[in-house]
Amino acid sequence: MIPGARDPHLQWAITDALSHIWDVRALGPLLPFAESTSADVRRNVAMGLGAAMCNDLRPEGVSALIRLSRDQDDNVRDWATFSLGGLEIGTPEVREALWARVTDPHPHVRDEALAGLAKLRDPRVADLVRDELESGTVSWLLVETATDVADRRLLKALIELRERWDVDVPLLETAIQACGGTGPGQE
Repeated sequence: MIPGARDPHLQWAITDALSHIWDVRALGPLLPFAESTSADVRRNVAMGLGAAMCNDLRPEGVSALIRLSRDQDDNVRDWATFSLGGLEIGTPEVREALWARVTDPHPHVRDEALAGLAKLRDPRVADLVRDELESGTVSWLLVETATDVADRRLLKALIELRERWDVDVPLLETAIQACGGTGPGQE
């Protein structure tokens, strides 16, 4: 820990600055703050670890992200899950951490976990993505994830989504095409 950095406001300022560096050299200074009592600081750490390791994966950083993906705070879990998925490393530990989040009570965390698993080409994710598409609330990220999954099992749910989703129609059409569909009215 940096001397004098016991104050949560100072911890936040340090981790916020480090989270924007996008260099593996930020990893060492960030790691001690993963155990902060402040959820805002832990969120900054989750953001910063993903950025710091974008070009240079380090086991200690991945382990910290896995721990943070189980955090009690929704925003910390969300950013840690996003960062893990963004690293696109299919180790058993990372896959297990992402799978643990697909049933998370927070919808953004679930969507990030599904997106990460889709990027890893995990074939088991298609049914879960379909179930989420059929739910009452569908995020932009989930439709983008359906594009990455590109599985025909999602097609019916995506076509039905046309009737109630206007967030990003071109993205929805891209997802439909990726899953084997064609333009509106041509299925």
